[in-house]
Amino acid sequence: NFLAGQTILRRGSIVRPEDLEALEQLGLLQGETNWVILLVPPVLVVCLVTALFALYVRALLPEYLANTRHILFVIFLVHIFLLAAKFLVSQRVLLPFLFPGAALGLLIAVALQPQLALFTSVLFSILLSLIADGRHDVLLFHLAGSMLAILAVGRAERVNAYFWAGMALAAGNTGLLLSLHISDPVLDWPGLFQLLGAGLANGLITGSLTLLGLFLLSYVFDITTTLQLVELSRPDHPLLLQLLRAAPGSYQ
Repeated sequence: NFLAGQTILRRGSIVRPEDLEALEQLGLLQGETNWVILLVPPVLVVCLVTALFALYVRALLPEYLANTRHILFVIFLVHIFLLAAKFLVSQRVLLPFLFPGAALGLLIAVALQPQLALFTSVLFSILLSLIADGRHDVLLFHLAGSMLAILAVGRAERVNAYFWAGMALAAGNTGLLLSLHISDPVLDWPGLFQLLGAGLANGLITGSLTLLGLFLLSYVFDITTTLQLVELSRPDHPLLLQLLRAAPGSYQ
């Protein structure tokens, strides 16, 4: 029997059979790492995802190949979200459902186009499930959530479009989590309510993060969004007011 904090084996000590048995029973033994088996599967998945994205852009969006800003925008976002997922999703229970992965698709949909956002979200969800140790519930959660948010945001001509997209995502998240985990015998009611709360919070965080990220990244990558065009066309803009006074016919 061992108490919490008790030393099992000190550095430099001779390992006796009972010490080895204790280490094995407590899960403190680690075998030799096979780096080939450990690294080959994720590397192959990453190469496959990269090749699929390149073929998609080449076949359906060839004009993007000449516009490096748009490609760099997508690559930058994917890497930022993957880096955040490595810290927030890997080996976690609740945080994978709180992670705003759908914000990636929303940012690409509003800044560039929905079709590219949908395809990128599918590939990102595959990589995200790989980071989450192959959990199918994480894959379905972020895949369905990204599609729902992209379709709900529409053209995003008003700020409240992001709010409604976040609310639609929150509702979809709770429904999906309920269908996936309500029959889970391991999960109790408090745990289920925590999951549902994470799904609701995910929608609100995603909408807010998308609006903030779009405001910052559109200026960094010089991408004009629909929201910026609506802001420029408001009637109280100084240039339009001057045009109304000096040349009302041209203003109309």
